Amino acid sequence: MKKILIIIGLIISIFAQARETSRVGNGGRVIFCKGRAPILLDIYESQYNGTYTFHKLEFMENDDTDSLLPNRVGLFFPKIASLVKNLKKYFHKKKQFVENVSFKIPDDFRNLYYEDSCSLQVVAVQRQPLLSFDKVFFLNKNLWNQLGKAQFTLIDHEVLYLLAILNGAKDSVKVRQTLAYFLSDQFDKNDEQKAISKLTDAILNGSIELDEDLIIGRLCDGLSKYRFQCENL
Repeated sequence: MKKILIIIGLIISIFAQARETSRVGNGGRVIFCKGRAPILLDIYESQYNGTYTFHKLEFMENDDTDSLLPNRVGLFFPKIASLVKNLKKYFHKKKQFVENVSFKIPDDFRNLYYEDSCSLQVVAVQRQPLLSFDKVFFLNKNLWNQLGKAQFTLIDHEVLYLLAILNGAKDSVKVRQTLAYFLSDQFDKNDEQKAISKLTDAILNGSIELDEDLIIGRLCDGLSKYRFQCENL
């Protein structure tokens, strides 16, 4: 009888979380166009505004795309890069596919246009877990399966946004701008000041901090609420 009650509790928790995703106030958005590969909003928005280009990213293999963000972050903050890698694994551990649902989140951008054959869709939303077995990232299964290589950049977005949320971010504007820079052709490994400023401003919600150990300590304190253990950083 006790086992049955536990199973029922798990089922109720899962369905409750699925319902909650319909009103979560943050998420990963992707542009879908007929005849073209899906593109993460962070990248599309940057291209639309003429800020950065992403020609190198377009021709990368999946493994290189997956490691691009942590590799570039690691040039300046090796411990944060290690944390990003671990959080990308955490994403897969804590993701849940949801079918027959349409995620709705507030827009936090202006003057963004795309062709009639394109649509902007919310593929992923995230929420803080209440219990140790709760999922964190909820994915529209149908849209996720259409992403192809954009799955990797969407995970990057969700990981950075999780860190930003820990520090009070109310929208993903800075995260999108930062991720676009780190994935772009214009990323400059020799411009340490720009890279550090963008990264810390995004994930620390406007606070520019240069001591990596202090940053890691601050992030890991927040991640404890997500049942995430910072190890070997």
